Amino acid sequence: MKQLILFSVLSLLFFSSCDSPMGDLSIKKDNALHPGQVEQGIPPSTPPAMADSIRNVAWNQFKNSNGQDWEIRWSKKTDLPRTMFAGVTKKKYPGEGRQAARVFLADHSRLFGFANSKQLQYKKTRTNDGIQHVTYNQMVDGVPVYEAQYQVHIRPNGRVDMANGIYYPDIDISTSPSISKAQAQNTATSDLDTPQGADPRVTAELVIYPKKIASTWLGN
Repeated sequence: MKQLILFSVLSLLFFSSCDSPMGDLSIKKDNALHPGQVEQGIPPSTPPAMADSIRNVAWNQFKNSNGQDWEIRWSKKTDLPRTMFAGVTKKKYPGEGRQAARVFLADHSRLFGFANSKQLQYKKTRTNDGIQHVTYNQMVDGVPVYEAQYQVHIRPNGRVDMANGIYYPDIDISTSPSISKAQAQNTATSDLDTPQGADPRVTAELVIYPKKIASTWLGN
């Protein structure tokens, strides 16, 4: 299946200041946190070196609270945790997976860089050998961020033993493309010398592409 990517030109860059405060918990019921729980992210204006220092402190605090067996791999794309593994949380996160996972992520939002929980949209829970594998997609105003999602893995006793994924912080852009879906498809097929309408499998979807260019029509 063909992969046709055409960037729609928008005037705003991908990375800009987030328009939602760090403690904004006005989210849908399935995203709700436990009463009294507050997210604590890192303000978008924080200098990179200081943000890294804050996250390192948060990582050390996480290990002090949950054991030194934990290991972490940092994402080269975002400088945020790509995967955390090899340990198990001391705190139990009981109940339905989608709620338990969200509480875990909110507990450590400063470490994960989750400044705006509205952008984490529940996708699915898969259970294998009693372990719940909960997946959230990153969305901005209903538009998916390309290949951005986070997973939390919860044991039957409610303890988390792994978290992994990609999340892009501080997204604040218009999700209205400057060209239509048909224009994007026609330009892409023209650039690739593909006769228009020759392949019915070619479709298009509006996504936010994780580079300093905003929305993208992605066809396949």
